[in-house]
Amino acid sequence: MSEVTSAPMDQTLAERFVTRVSWADRFLATVRGKRGFNRVQIYSVQELLTLSSGGAVVISGPALAVWFDDVVGDSELASAIREASAGLPLFEEAQAVLPLVAARHAEAVAMAGGAAK
Repeated sequence: MSEVTSAPMDQTLAERFVTRVSWADRFLATVRGKRGFNRVQIYSVQELLTLSSGGAVVISGPALAVWFDDVVGDSELASAIREASAGLPLFEEAQAVLPLVAARHAEAVAMAGGAAK
C-alpha cells in the first residue's frame, strides 16, 4: 500500500483538512443503499471518512486525488491516492485510498487542535 511520505503538514494545510468546503468545492461520492446507488455530496474530509465507515462507498481514486490537489491543497496525498488506486477496479479503489486519507486526517486534526470548522 502507498504511504504519504512527507514532512509533517503545516498549520495552513491542517486547517484546510478540518474545514468544511463550499458547495462549489464539494466532492461527489456514490454509496450503495437499500435501493441501489445514490450520489452523496461531501463537504469535508471528516464527512468522507464518516460516510466510508459504513463500507458501502464507491470513490474514484483519480477524482478524489484531484479534489485533494485542487480543493484541500495536499498534492502529496493526491499523489499517494493516484498511486494506490492505479490499476484497481472502481469498486476496490475506496478500500485502497481511504486508509491514506484517514492517516493524513488524523495528523491534521492533531495539528489543528482537534476541532472541525
